[in-house]
Amino acid sequence: MNPLMNLGPVPRVTTPRATTVRHRAPNVDLRDLTAAIPPAFMWGQHGAPVVQPAACDRRGWLTTVSPDHAHPTEPYRPRRSSPLAARLVPLRGEPTQAAVLAELRRVILAGDAPPGTVIPLDEVATVVGMSVIPVRESLKTLIGEGLVEQHSRSAYTVARLARSELLELYAARGVLENAVLGAAVAAAGPDDHARACAALDDLDRAVRDGDLPAYHRESRRFHFALLEPAGMRRFTAMVGSAWNLTESYRPMARVSDADRRRLHADHAAMLAAFVAGDADALLARAAEHHGRLLGALATVPPGEELFATEPDRESE
Repeated sequence: MNPLMNLGPVPRVTTPRATTVRHRAPNVDLRDLTAAIPPAFMWGQHGAPVVQPAACDRRGWLTTVSPDHAHPTEPYRPRRSSPLAARLVPLRGEPTQAAVLAELRRVILAGDAPPGTVIPLDEVATVVGMSVIPVRESLKTLIGEGLVEQHSRSAYTVARLARSELLELYAARGVLENAVLGAAVAAAGPDDHARACAALDDLDRAVRDGDLPAYHRESRRFHFALLEPAGMRRFTAMVGSAWNLTESYRPMARVSDADRRRLHADHAAMLAAFVAGDADALLARAAEHHGRLLGALATVPPGEELFATEPDRESE
């Protein structure tokens, strides 16, 4: 017997505007729905009927959607109001809360959702194919990591920093990195040197191509290639946490081209000292690099939407 006999017919959508019709499928094995869901008939751009199958999400909702100006040769792509939701990748198989957490963190750290971006629970849940409960729990974890903020009425946004806080994090990162680099030089071997060289090669390519997202990604990879041989996991994790808090700002996209070229030139000098096993030279080059980075970031204009309000030091 067709498991959907008790649902009744799927409504015919006749409006050219986007319309979503949802039905609850009681006592139905979701694995049997593929062949059982009847098609929904919709009107296309020129008045011709368009047949589009209904869909069933993991929460047991049958959904038929009439896109704006539907066309039989163009697949329907749902509109996502949030920049963060638009960057999420639907999870395959049986998604877990850990997978949801990893995907949300990936989008934020990639800088694809600017600071202050609203994170709509329902929309994120729909994209990843889960209920809002694991999404909410994932956001609580990200709040603890400093990547997300919760506001009144359960509203969530990508965390914003005050401009002074951004500079403080970069200063702290420099101190932490210098605490690890000396030990890393002494412990590094040929394989570590090869990994650092490969990371710099990919960073060079990103610079040549003018690919800023790749520049951020490969710059991080290069810096951690210099740190990881030390085996100081807790220190390295603290560097990672400080780095994560600044990633959504895409800082290298906000400095001048001249500053970016000077900063990248520092990377080659740092690698040369690392491969040569010269800890003093590496620490000196790294200190110059962080000083130059702080100077470049200090020139970034405040921007009312990008940065949070500066904390009131006197009231503290």
